[in-house]
Amino acid sequence: MVMVVPATLWMVKSDASAISAMIRLYSIAVAPEASSLSSLMKRGTIGSPPVSCILMAGESDRRVKKRLRKRLGMEKNPTSPPGFITVVAGALQRADGRWLMHQRPPGKAHAGLWEFPGGKVEAHEMPAESLVRELAEELGILVDAGDCVPAGFAEGRAADGQAGIVILLYTVSAWQGVPAAREGGAIGWFTPDEARGLPKPPLDVVLAASLRAKSACAGDMGLAKPGRGA
Repeated sequence: MVMVVPATLWMVKSDASAISAMIRLYSIAVAPEASSLSSLMKRGTIGSPPVSCILMAGESDRRVKKRLRKRLGMEKNPTSPPGFITVVAGALQRADGRWLMHQRPPGKAHAGLWEFPGGKVEAHEMPAESLVRELAEELGILVDAGDCVPAGFAEGRAADGQAGIVILLYTVSAWQGVPAAREGGAIGWFTPDEARGLPKPPLDVVLAASLRAKSACAGDMGLAKPGRGA
Protein backbone atom coordinates (compact mmCIF):
# COMPACT_ATOMS: atom_id res chain seq x y z
CA MET A 1 0.00 0.00 0.00
CA VAL A 2 1.11 3.57 -0.55
CA MET A 3 0.14 6.94 0.85
CA VAL A 4 -0.07 9.73 -1.70
CA VAL A 5 0.37 13.42 -0.92
CA PRO A 6 -0.63 15.59 -3.90
CA ALA A 7 1.72 18.41 -2.85
CA THR A 8 4.89 16.39 -3.55
CA LEU A 9 3.62 13.06 -4.87
CA TRP A 10 5.96 11.16 -2.53
CA MET A 11 5.17 7.66 -1.43
CA VAL A 12 5.94 5.79 1.75
CA LYS A 13 6.09 2.02 1.59
CA SER A 14 4.43 0.22 4.44
CA ASP A 15 7.00 -1.57 6.56
CA ALA A 16 4.60 -2.82 9.26
CA SER A 17 1.51 -4.92 9.54
CA ALA A 18 -1.96 -3.40 9.24
CA ILE A 19 -2.38 -3.66 13.00
CA SER A 20 0.87 -1.78 13.69
CA ALA A 21 -0.12 0.90 11.21
CA MET A 22 -3.50 1.34 12.92
CA ILE A 23 -1.82 1.67 16.33
CA ARG A 24 0.52 4.31 14.96
CA LEU A 25 -2.38 6.26 13.47
CA TYR A 26 -4.30 6.05 16.72
CA SER A 27 -1.28 7.39 18.63
CA ILE A 28 -0.95 10.31 16.25
CA ALA A 29 -4.65 11.09 16.47
CA VAL A 30 -4.42 11.59 20.24
CA ALA A 31 -0.91 13.07 20.32
CA PRO A 32 -0.33 16.71 21.38
CA GLU A 33 -0.81 19.25 18.62
CA ALA A 34 2.91 20.12 18.89
CA SER A 35 3.87 16.78 17.30
CA SER A 36 4.13 17.07 13.55
CA LEU A 37 2.27 14.40 11.63
CA SER A 38 3.66 15.66 8.32
CA SER A 39 7.26 15.44 9.50
CA LEU A 40 6.73 11.93 10.88
CA MET A 41 5.38 10.77 7.55
CA LYS A 42 8.06 12.51 5.49
CA ARG A 43 10.79 10.87 7.60
CA GLY A 44 9.13 7.53 7.01
CA THR A 45 8.52 7.04 10.74
CA ILE A 46 5.06 5.72 10.02
CA GLY A 47 3.88 3.63 7.15
CA SER A 48 0.65 3.76 5.25
CA PRO A 49 -2.61 2.99 7.07
CA PRO A 50 -4.62 -0.17 6.39
CA VAL A 51 -7.04 2.03 4.49
CA SER A 52 -6.15 4.83 2.08
CA CYS A 53 -5.68 8.25 3.63
CA ILE A 54 -5.09 11.23 1.36
CA LEU A 55 -3.36 14.36 2.71
CA MET A 56 -4.45 17.52 0.98
CA ALA A 57 -1.86 20.11 -0.06
CA GLY A 58 -1.37 22.67 2.69
CA GLU A 59 -3.51 20.74 5.15
CA SER A 60 -2.54 21.41 8.75
CA ASP A 61 -1.62 18.71 11.24
CA ARG A 62 -4.65 19.72 13.34
CA ARG A 63 -6.99 19.07 10.43
CA VAL A 64 -5.26 15.80 9.55
CA LYS A 65 -5.67 14.59 13.13
CA LYS A 66 -9.33 15.53 13.05
CA ARG A 67 -9.85 13.42 9.94
CA LEU A 68 -7.89 10.54 11.47
CA ARG A 69 -10.04 10.67 14.60
CA LYS A 70 -13.15 10.51 12.44
CA ARG A 71 -11.76 7.64 10.36
CA LEU A 72 -10.84 5.69 13.49
CA GLY A 73 -14.24 6.29 15.08
CA MET A 74 -12.82 8.42 17.92
CA GLU A 75 -15.77 10.43 19.19
CA LYS A 76 -16.38 12.52 22.30
CA ASN A 77 -17.19 10.55 25.44
CA PRO A 78 -15.04 7.60 24.31
CA THR A 79 -15.72 5.72 27.55
CA SER A 80 -19.49 5.99 27.12
CA PRO A 81 -21.36 3.25 25.29
CA PRO A 82 -21.64 4.17 21.59
CA GLY A 83 -24.84 5.77 20.47
CA PHE A 84 -25.27 8.70 22.81
CA ILE A 85 -23.71 12.02 23.77
CA THR A 86 -23.37 13.21 27.35
CA VAL A 87 -24.47 16.81 27.99
CA VAL A 88 -24.49 18.86 31.19
CA ALA A 89 -26.92 21.65 32.10
CA GLY A 90 -27.04 24.10 34.99
CA ALA A 91 -30.06 25.45 36.83
CA LEU A 92 -28.94 28.69 38.44
CA GLN A 93 -31.22 29.91 41.22
CA ARG A 94 -31.29 33.59 42.16
CA ALA A 95 -31.82 34.89 45.72
CA ASP A 96 -35.52 35.50 44.96
CA GLY A 97 -36.00 31.85 44.00
CA ARG A 98 -36.11 32.40 40.23
CA TRP A 99 -34.28 30.08 37.83
CA LEU A 100 -32.18 31.19 34.86
CA MET A 101 -33.17 29.94 31.40
CA HIS A 102 -31.42 30.55 28.09
CA GLN A 103 -33.25 31.09 24.79
CA ARG A 104 -31.64 29.37 21.82
CA PRO A 105 -30.39 31.87 19.17
CA PRO A 106 -31.60 31.89 15.55
CA GLY A 107 -29.87 29.49 13.19
CA LYS A 108 -29.35 26.74 15.78
CA ALA A 109 -31.34 23.62 16.53
CA HIS A 110 -34.41 24.42 18.64
CA ALA A 111 -34.00 28.15 17.86
CA GLY A 112 -36.25 30.32 20.02
CA LEU A 113 -36.83 27.63 22.63
CA TRP A 114 -35.73 27.97 26.25
CA GLU A 115 -33.28 25.63 27.93
CA PHE A 116 -30.98 25.27 30.90
CA PRO A 117 -27.51 26.50 29.84
CA GLY A 118 -24.76 23.94 29.33
CA GLY A 119 -23.16 21.80 26.66
CA LYS A 120 -21.33 18.62 25.70
CA VAL A 121 -18.90 16.91 28.05
CA GLU A 122 -15.42 16.72 26.55
CA ALA A 123 -13.48 13.45 26.71
CA HIS A 124 -11.06 14.65 29.40
CA GLU A 125 -13.69 16.26 31.67
CA MET A 126 -15.79 15.19 34.61
CA PRO A 127 -19.39 16.44 34.15
CA ALA A 128 -19.17 19.15 36.86
CA GLU A 129 -15.93 20.42 35.35
CA SER A 130 -17.59 20.58 31.96
CA LEU A 131 -20.48 22.59 33.41
CA VAL A 132 -18.06 25.08 34.99
CA ARG A 133 -16.46 25.61 31.57
CA GLU A 134 -19.76 25.86 29.71
CA LEU A 135 -21.20 28.44 32.13
CA ALA A 136 -18.07 30.55 31.77
CA GLU A 137 -18.31 30.41 27.97
CA GLU A 138 -22.06 30.91 27.66
CA LEU A 139 -22.83 33.23 30.58
CA GLY A 140 -19.47 34.76 31.51
CA ILE A 141 -19.66 33.66 35.15
CA LEU A 142 -17.27 31.78 37.43
CA VAL A 143 -18.62 28.72 39.19
CA ASP A 144 -16.94 26.33 41.60
CA ALA A 145 -17.49 22.67 40.77
CA GLY A 146 -18.37 22.10 44.42
CA ASP A 147 -21.43 24.34 44.01
CA CYS A 148 -22.80 22.15 41.19
CA VAL A 149 -25.20 19.68 42.81
CA PRO A 150 -26.67 16.78 40.77
CA ALA A 151 -30.41 17.28 40.39
CA GLY A 152 -31.55 14.74 37.83
CA PHE A 153 -31.23 13.71 34.22
CA ALA A 154 -33.19 13.26 31.01
CA GLU A 155 -32.44 11.10 28.01
CA GLY A 156 -33.45 10.92 24.39
CA ARG A 157 -32.91 7.85 22.23
CA ALA A 158 -31.03 7.89 18.96
CA ALA A 159 -33.24 8.60 15.95
CA ASP A 160 -32.94 9.56 12.28
CA GLY A 161 -29.22 8.90 12.25
CA GLN A 162 -28.58 11.18 15.22
CA ALA A 163 -26.92 9.98 18.42
CA GLY A 164 -28.97 9.74 21.58
CA ILE A 165 -28.53 12.40 24.27
CA VAL A 166 -28.25 12.14 28.04
CA ILE A 167 -28.51 15.49 29.88
CA LEU A 168 -27.20 15.66 33.43
CA LEU A 169 -28.82 18.54 35.33
CA TYR A 170 -27.08 20.32 38.19
CA THR A 171 -28.40 23.06 40.45
CA VAL A 172 -25.95 25.90 41.02
CA SER A 173 -26.12 27.73 44.33
CA ALA A 174 -23.37 30.34 43.92
CA TRP A 175 -21.38 32.07 41.20
CA GLN A 176 -19.27 35.16 40.53
CA GLY A 177 -20.23 37.72 37.91
CA VAL A 178 -23.44 38.77 36.22
CA PRO A 179 -24.88 36.19 33.79
CA ALA A 180 -25.22 37.38 30.19
CA ALA A 181 -25.97 35.62 26.91
CA ARG A 182 -22.45 35.71 25.47
CA GLU A 183 -23.10 33.33 22.57
CA GLY A 184 -26.35 34.80 21.29
CA GLY A 185 -29.97 34.34 22.20
CA ALA A 186 -31.33 35.71 25.46
CA ILE A 187 -31.55 34.84 29.13
CA GLY A 188 -34.31 35.35 31.66
CA TRP A 189 -35.14 34.62 35.28
CA PHE A 190 -38.34 32.68 35.90
CA THR A 191 -40.26 31.14 38.76
CA PRO A 192 -40.57 27.35 38.60
CA ASP A 193 -44.14 27.69 37.29
CA GLU A 194 -43.09 30.25 34.67
CA ALA A 195 -40.16 28.09 33.56
CA ARG A 196 -42.50 25.13 33.20
CA GLY A 197 -44.74 27.12 30.84
CA LEU A 198 -41.93 28.27 28.50
CA PRO A 199 -41.57 26.59 25.08
CA LYS A 200 -38.63 24.22 25.51
CA PRO A 201 -36.84 21.32 23.79
CA PRO A 202 -38.35 17.95 24.84
CA LEU A 203 -35.60 17.01 27.29
CA ASP A 204 -35.67 20.42 28.98
CA VAL A 205 -39.42 19.95 29.48
CA VAL A 206 -38.60 16.84 31.51
CA LEU A 207 -35.82 18.58 33.44
CA ALA A 208 -37.95 21.64 34.28
CA ALA A 209 -40.83 19.48 35.52
CA SER A 210 -38.48 17.45 37.71
CA LEU A 211 -36.80 20.57 39.08
CA ARG A 212 -40.18 22.20 39.84
CA ALA A 213 -41.32 19.10 41.73
CA LYS A 214 -38.12 18.98 43.77
CA SER A 215 -38.29 22.72 44.50
CA ALA A 216 -41.87 22.40 45.72
CA CYS A 217 -40.94 19.46 47.91
CA ALA A 218 -37.93 21.30 49.37
CA GLY A 219 -40.09 24.37 50.01
CA ASP A 220 -42.70 22.32 51.85
CA MET A 221 -39.96 20.88 54.04
CA GLY A 222 -38.27 24.23 54.59
CA LEU A 223 -35.11 23.12 52.79
CA ALA A 224 -35.00 25.60 49.91
CA LYS A 225 -31.66 27.42 49.60
CA PRO A 226 -31.76 30.37 47.17
CA GLY A 227 -28.57 31.12 45.29
CA ARG A 228 -26.17 33.96 45.88
CA GLY A 229 -24.71 35.35 42.68
CA ALA A 230 -21.93 37.87 43.23
